[in-house]
Parts: sequence; structure tokens; C-alpha cells
Amino acid sequence: MTKAKLRAKTGCFTCRKRRVKCGEEKPSCRNCSAFGRQCVWPTSTDLCDRRHRSRASPDLSFAEPSRSGSGSASEDSKSPDSSHRAIVRCRSRSPSPGRSLFKPGIESELIHHLINYYFSIIVLPTTSQEHIRRSRSELIDMMLHSESVKDAVFACCACNKHVLLNDNRHKNVALHYYSKAVRELNQTLATFQPTGKRPDSSLLTTVVFLYVHDLWCLDDSVDPRNHVAGAVMLLNLVSKNGASPGSMTQGFNRTIAESILYQAFLLSTRRPFAPYFHIDPQFVTNVEKLLTPPDSQDASYAACSPVLGVPTTLYRLKLRIITFYNTPAHQSFENLARLRSEMDYWEALVLPRAAPCLTSASGAHTFDLVILATSLLLDLVTESFTYQLPIECILNTNNSCRWQVESCLEILRQPEEVEKWTRMFLGLWPLLILGYAVTSDEDMALIQGTLGKMRNRLGYGEVQRIQVELEKVRSSRNYQALGRDSSMLIQV
Repeated sequence: MTKAKLRAKTGCFTCRKRRVKCGEEKPSCRNCSAFGRQCVWPTSTDLCDRRHRSRASPDLSFAEPSRSGSGSASEDSKSPDSSHRAIVRCRSRSPSPGRSLFKPGIESELIHHLINYYFSIIVLPTTSQEHIRRSRSELIDMMLHSESVKDAVFACCACNKHVLLNDNRHKNVALHYYSKAVRELNQTLATFQPTGKRPDSSLLTTVVFLYVHDLWCLDDSVDPRNHVAGAVMLLNLVSKNGASPGSMTQGFNRTIAESILYQAFLLSTRRPFAPYFHIDPQFVTNVEKLLTPPDSQDASYAACSPVLGVPTTLYRLKLRIITFYNTPAHQSFENLARLRSEMDYWEALVLPRAAPCLTSASGAHTFDLVILATSLLLDLVTESFTYQLPIECILNTNNSCRWQVESCLEILRQPEEVEKWTRMFLGLWPLLILGYAVTSDEDMALIQGTLGKMRNRLGYGEVQRIQVELEKVRSSRNYQALGRDSSMLIQV
């Protein structure tokens, strides 16, 4: 048998897949640069003559179904809309950059999903395409050099496909990769010495995608708090052990830093009237420094933000409102006045919403729902403190006349606004707060319908948990209303 030889150098994987001549410019060839494609170059093992490769390629036990039969059609029918058919299809013939660097079968399928769909929904749609391309390229490069990163990312991709397609196959794949990533992470942590040492990016990225899996999966028994707390600790080590200000303003580093900060904010505000996660304000300050460009005077640095979306000053305000409600020692009219003064600035950005004829194109803030929900939360907390009533009493009153509720519902009645908000994870928290406040079944149905579209489009498991929670809120209120009506009949 002829000895295997390296093939001639014929260009990058992307050009070879597309069967076009590669100019072989590095690090990115002219073709890939011109069309914004990721330029992936083969290694020496990839250049081995195919005729001498083993035909039995290693693969997972989760083999793909046959290309024939009803499998593809059934997946298409389960897709939430027509655009998803091309996105979540398990078997695509279109080449994706880097797919051939992973095992054929399930890994090729998952890397295709990551490149063509998943990465674009775990960042905000306002993110620049240049940032997405750069961050995605850096992530794939990290996956090629770190098993734990690869397995954690594949767990998230498979989990996302499970939520979108509602099939057990991808659920089992997700559990397989998740278990592998956890084992590999534990092995790394067993030898990690945090004193005076910065964690490398692969360790941080692994933990990030583990909590992303926890939040995006449908498993109610999974608790993301441990992984988020671990990511916070690791990012704190980065900031304390020599990372210079502004060192995480670009590429995937920025996505990672913003993701950790966002998830810590989300868990801290997820249950505003009974918090179950705490974020240290000093940690927020440390991360703000990492995210602030050296030539910028704006510590929040929210322009074109890939994950946070709004300035950290608004996130801090939400935290202070929640802290005010849950900490009697902080409750005073002076502190309340300070919160109100800060809220006035944000409300001024969305007050045009009070006029129904105005739309978001009229100058209202891009993330108006977040501002309106924060303002609504402050009003609820203010009334609870002023009248010394439990928050349940405030929530069970008719809140439909509140200007924030009217403005939010007006937004959700506009198709273009629903289209915008159901394609970004940032809409989840304001819809939760709005769901707490509305009392009519019609208004709740509007919120639930919006959440349903968000779940179908993003494949975000936390959306379903909030839907269940709001349904319990609605049922409880209807039961209490029925009890009051029965009591009145008895008195009559």
C-alpha cells in the first residue's frame, strides 16, 4: 500500500468547501475577507490524503437518523416558523466554516447550528456583524484547543435544538456533552490555584456555557446559581490579578465579561420580592473597568453592547430598588427620593410612549420595555413602603391604569415591536414584571402570547419557566377573586 502523503497546499477549508480558488493570504484569504466568511486553515493531519484515511470515522453513539424517510419533514413541521426550517434542520448540505475540523455526524451538526444560528441569539440583535464574526471565530478556535469548551458549547447547541424541536434525541446529546464538560471542569479546578493567578479564557468560557445551558434548558431541577457564582469568582480573579482597565472591550472577551455580568444581574432581579442571588456592587465596578475603553469617560459603555444592551447604571438602579424593598434597614423616605430622582432620568427617555400615536421610531429608547418595567417596579415598591402593605396587596389591585402598564401593553400590541422583543433575551425580565402587575386575563394572555413567540424563536428554556410562574399568578388571583365574590354572596 502506498504511504500516505500530505496533499498539496490548496488553500483554506472555506474556499476548498466552496470549490473556488483560494488566494492563500493569511490569516484570512481575500475570498473570505470579501464575503465576511470565517477563514479556517487545515492542519497537517487534515492535509493527509483522503484515500489513506480510515473509512470508519469515530463518532458518538447518537447517530443521525437516515436522510430518507420522514425525519426531515417532521423536524420542519416542528420548527416555530419558516425561517427556522433552514436554521434548526439537523442535516444541512451547506458547508459551514470549521465543520470539517470536528467529528462527522453529531458534532458537525452542532457546529453548523452554532455558526448559522445559535451564536446569533445568545448575543443581542443590535450587535455588530463584525463583533459577531470575530467573537464566533475566537470561540471556535478555543473549541479546537479545549475539550471542556467544546463539550460545554455542544451541550448548549444540543439543548437549544431540543427546545426548538422538542425531541429527546438532542436532549440526550446535550446531557452527554454537559456531563463531559462538568467532569473536565472539575479536573481543571482540582489543580487550579487561584492565589495570584488569572484563570485562562478556556476555564472561564467553560463555566459560562455551563450556566448558559442551565438557563436555556427545560430541566427545572437544574440550578444555574452555582455556575454563575463560579463565573463571577473567576472574573473577579481576572480583574484583581493584573488585568488592565479596558482589557475586555473587544471580541469574545467582551462577550464573556458582559455575559457574566448580565447573568449575575438577571439572577439578582429574577425574584424581586424574594431574592435568591446576591451580586456585590464592587464586582460590578471591577467589570465596568474591564469593559471601559481607555479613551472613554462612560463607565457603563453600553453602545453596541453584545449582551448587556443597556447601561449598567440602569441595572444598578434595579438592584437598589429590590434591595430597598427587601432590606428594612435601607427603607427611608430619603433613600426612596434618591431612587425616584434617578428614575426620572430614565422615564424621560420613554415618556413619548404615553402618546399612542408614537412608535419606537419617534425617539423612544431602544430598550423601552426594560425602562418601563423598572419604573413600574419602583412604583409598586413605593406604594408598599408608603402604605405599609404587603406587595401582594399592591399587586392584586387594579394596575391597568398605571401609565407604565398602559405603555408596555401598547408596545406589545404593535407587530413590529413584538418582532423585535421576541428575538432578544433582554425582553424576558420586563415581561415578568409586567405579568406580576396586570390583573385582567386579556392582558395576561397578551403577555403569555409574546413569551410563547419568544420561546419558539429563541429556544430559551427560562421563558417557559416564567410562563408557568405567571400562569400560577393568574390562577391564584382568579381563585382569590372567586373567594371574595363567594363571601359577598354569603353576606347578602
